[in-house]
Amino acid sequence: LGAVDAIEFDAHARPQPLLPWVYKLWDAGVKVPLVGGSGKESNRTPIGAMRTLVPLPLPPGEGGTSKDRFLAAVRAGRTVVTNGPLLAFAVAEGRVRATAESGVPFERLEIIGNGTVIAKVQAAPANGRFRAELDVPDSGTAGWVAARAVGPKGSPLFPDQPVFAHSSAVFVGDPVRPPAALTALRQCLAATREWVETQGRFTADKFRAKLLDTLAAAEATLE
Repeated sequence: LGAVDAIEFDAHARPQPLLPWVYKLWDAGVKVPLVGGSGKESNRTPIGAMRTLVPLPLPPGEGGTSKDRFLAAVRAGRTVVTNGPLLAFAVAEGRVRATAESGVPFERLEIIGNGTVIAKVQAAPANGRFRAELDVPDSGTAGWVAARAVGPKGSPLFPDQPVFAHSSAVFVGDPVRPPAALTALRQCLAATREWVETQGRFTADKFRAKLLDTLAAAEATLE
C-alpha cells in the first residue's frame, strides 16, 4: 500500500530470521529499503550497533538540507545496513559491482539475485583490514539484486552475532512475483488478521477496525 517506509534491522537476535521475509517482499515487487535500527534495550547492545549507510553525494531533496537528502536516499533505496563492514553496491552499465571493507574479520561478499547467491568471493586481509570485491556482468534477468557481507560469530563487536552488512535491493525490469512469495505474503496477512481479531489489545475498537481495514486493503492489492 506504500505505507511502509523501510524494514528496520536491529542488533538483537531474532527467534525467526528476518531476511527470508524481506526477500519474499522483494520477490513480490514490494520495493521496501533496509535501514538500521537504533534501539538499545540494555548495556549489552552498543550504541549504533546497527547503522544505516547511504552513498555520497546525497541526492537532491526538498529543502536541500542534509536531512532531506538523506531521507530521499532512503526512499530511493540507496541504503546499506551494517554492524561493521563498509559495503558499497551498484548496478550500472551492464555490470553489478560490490565492495566490502571491515576492521573486523568477515568471511565473504555475496551478490544475491531473486533470493539466490549468484556470485561470491572470500574476504582477504589487506593492510590490517579485511576486503572483498565483486564485479560481474548483469545477467539481464528481471527481478532484484542486492549485496551482503557475512562473517563468523564471535566478533569483537558482537560476541553472539555474525559480522553483517546488507544493501537494499536494486530492481531490474518487472518483478518476478513467484507464486511461493505471494502465497507466503497471503499467509502472513492472514496470520496478522487472526492476531488482531483474537489477541490484539486496543484502547478503542476504532483502532482495531482501522487495522483490519488496512489488512483488507493490503489483501485486495496483493490479489
